[in-house]
Amino acid sequence: CYAASGYSPIRELHLAALFIEALACISALAVPSLLPDGTLARFVRARVPFGERLMGFVDHLLAFRTMGRTVWLTLIIAVALQTICIFGMACFARAIGHSATTSQLALASPMANIANILPIVPGGVGIGEAVFDTLLRLFRTPEGTALAGGATIFLGWRILQNLVGVAMGLPLYLLHRREIS
Repeated sequence: CYAASGYSPIRELHLAALFIEALACISALAVPSLLPDGTLARFVRARVPFGERLMGFVDHLLAFRTMGRTVWLTLIIAVALQTICIFGMACFARAIGHSATTSQLALASPMANIANILPIVPGGVGIGEAVFDTLLRLFRTPEGTALAGGATIFLGWRILQNLVGVAMGLPLYLLHRREIS
């Protein structure tokens, strides 16, 4: 979708941001004080409401510390999928005539996806769409106007993802419905 315009999304993709996200995930698994005998783990279990449950979750995450190869492979696949989704969203934005750059979409999309989990509906628009629209309005076009239409991009991209999911998943379900039930 970029060949005709001469636009290169690779130049705009900030690998530093992806590296920081991966580093944050890895460091969360490497914090020694969260180990079952660690200082922070004992404090959370004793003093934080639901601390025992929270540390049970952390203990399960820390079990991956011994699976370094699996964690790295998972992170590589996750970053690749996130990159593909951002490029897909950029193609969709270009297809509907939006001027948002790939780096702007790469910044706004993960935050909007996280916000999309919240069960709040502001003004008839989903929270993910509202957050994405608000974040894109922080950016300016080369002419200096705020980027509008972020909710359209986010909603359209989600609809497209769901349609592809149904198109791919329905045949698989029909082939394996006995195994599933």
